[in-house]
Amino acid sequence: MGKVSELKCSNKTANQLAKQYLKKALISLMSQKDFNHISITELVKEANISREAYYNNYSSKNEIIKDIVLEINFTILDSVGRPFTKDVSLDWYLDLFTNVEKYQDTLLTLANAGLQNDYIQIVNDYILSKKDIKNDEIACKRILWNGGIQNLIWQWIKKKTKLTKEKIAMLCYDFFHKNQVYI
Repeated sequence: MGKVSELKCSNKTANQLAKQYLKKALISLMSQKDFNHISITELVKEANISREAYYNNYSSKNEIIKDIVLEINFTILDSVGRPFTKDVSLDWYLDLFTNVEKYQDTLLTLANAGLQNDYIQIVNDYILSKKDIKNDEIACKRILWNGGIQNLIWQWIKKKTKLTKEKIAMLCYDFFHKNQVYI
């Protein structure tokens, strides 16, 4: 029985590694060519994994994008905390933008690939899947918050606004706290 559980653990680890390699490979290839022109053959070659390993974990490149988006968001939120609480402060927003900076290169690659709307939709879908949304008004406020924050992040990352992260954090805190989007 021990060998079977070790094998399962080994397979799980292998799948986790394959996913990490595929995410890195896709971002790398997207920095070189259009997302829609990246083939699965190129992707598995860049990731240095088998085609079988790819299909054991994903059925499309869009699923990899979804994993990338959720990983970025979960990592940031693990660091700064949940956005929809009364405890969100000016420092929380500053921490948010400080953490976003760590993903600037990946976010720019996604933006250059035209995946900004996909990114926002993936996060919206995740937000709406949460069981703590008690009514449509809360759902709308959270989607409004996400759209506002994500669009601001995209503008900031692409250097279309020259505001500092401190100034952006202050604007976000003033706007969202005043409008009680934390509910």
